[in-house]
Amino acid sequence: MPTRVVSGASVVEARARADLEQLLGVDVAVFSQAVRFAQAAAVACRGSGRTATEYAQAASEALPWYTAKATGAPVQRYSSAAAGLAADYRALADEVLGALAGRLARPVPAASSASASPTAPATPSRREAVG
Repeated sequence: MPTRVVSGASVVEARARADLEQLLGVDVAVFSQAVRFAQAAAVACRGSGRTATEYAQAASEALPWYTAKATGAPVQRYSSAAAGLAADYRALADEVLGALAGRLARPVPAASSASASPTAPATPSRREAVG
């Protein structure tokens, strides 16, 4: 199913990724999943105190506005981007958790005794902190 994309969104994303590469270097992992710009859904989520998934669930369970109006039920309108926005956040969460699982599966190199104190945790390198 095609989704509506803000004009120039691909260009904006490409520039943002290039800026990150320039600032942080090519060895820094940047997540590939993007979250769509869905202002109406985002404002509605914040206003109702719901996550995007909760909002999408409520939208899928709600009567269509025209049915509610015809039957005299209260009309609740939801953004048509709700399901796509929730899917974007789920995909991003999957990507983050996958990266974390990959990190946890790798052995952690032991810190040298000269640079690490037994009471203070080792400070991660910039690459470890970002990637």
